[in-house]
Amino acid sequence: MGITLAKSLLISYFCLVLLFHFAYTPPLPGQGEPEPFHPSRYQVRITNLIQRPSLTFRCQSKDDDLGYHTLNFGQNYHWEFKLNIWSSTLFFCHFYWNGKQQVFDVFNGRKDHFTVIEWVVKEDGFYKVAGKANGEDKDLGKPYSWS
Repeated sequence: MGITLAKSLLISYFCLVLLFHFAYTPPLPGQGEPEPFHPSRYQVRITNLIQRPSLTFRCQSKDDDLGYHTLNFGQNYHWEFKLNIWSSTLFFCHFYWNGKQQVFDVFNGRKDHFTVIEWVVKEDGFYKVAGKANGEDKDLGKPYSWS
């Protein structure tokens, strides 16, 4: 019985350590502490630079449906989220404009290592700009065109 109790206490202690480890949320970068390996929050931003007609889109992940949104020229829409424990968080969007459409992953936790991903939508396609909370941006070009 003594060995079983010791094992039970050790397992309980280990579970508590894991619980506290995963429950700790470090502060956002720029709030006094260095940026952690996996920042606590990520942001995706969609910006419409098409004059007319308006841009309509629907974004979702496996767990969250963000619904349909319509943006006029110069408007943007953004959302924030945390990565799941496996860093496999994925959001995709279906875009509609002027009889054309396009669907693609706007954020992939296994590939996107910046805290801010911005998609700038133009008449000729979708431009990706990746950045960090400290303002450091990287233009990643135009990975998608309208279908």
